[in-house]
Amino acid sequence: MLAREVESEKDSFIRLSADFENFRRRSSAEILESTEKASVKITREFLTVLDSFERAAGSVSPETEREEKINNAYQSINKQFVNTLEKLSIEPIEALGTPFNAEIHSAIQQQESAEYDDGIVMMQFQRGYKVGQRLISPAMVMVSMGAAAEDSTEPAETGAPAEESDAVGAAEESDKVQEPEEADAGQARR
Repeated sequence: MLAREVESEKDSFIRLSADFENFRRRSSAEILESTEKASVKITREFLTVLDSFERAAGSVSPETEREEKINNAYQSINKQFVNTLEKLSIEPIEALGTPFNAEIHSAIQQQESAEYDDGIVMMQFQRGYKVGQRLISPAMVMVSMGAAAEDSTEPAETGAPAEESDAVGAAEESDKVQEPEEADAGQARR
């Protein structure tokens, strides 16, 4: 009987110990989650200012020595801000030249490009940021649609038989020839 009680208490102790360990892990995860959420909320506000600052700094072209000193001071402040973000484990998202990823990029434009393959980020308008695996703000980007299709006069690509497309081309040419005469006639009436 005593052995049964000891065994029962031992099982109870092991379960209580496991429950406490699970509670400790859950609490740590919740604290980390809360910290990240608070950090994200505050950081979003500061990043708006940083983005505006970087756009303004990019449009400045100092012409005098005094303007150059002011620009250098602004760049120093920008560098401090970025270093502070790094200390807080807030990382910029490198977008240029990477495949488009809808989870971290926001495509605001697409354009044909001979330099970049289809689906590759070819321009970054605004830097994105993340803390850990949590996205703070997506990178605003332009995505390549690949190289432009070459113009061809083959009938299959135009959708019209060769004779019709030649006739359309001739009609367009005759319209171009008549336009200057019509313009002269309009001026003569005045």
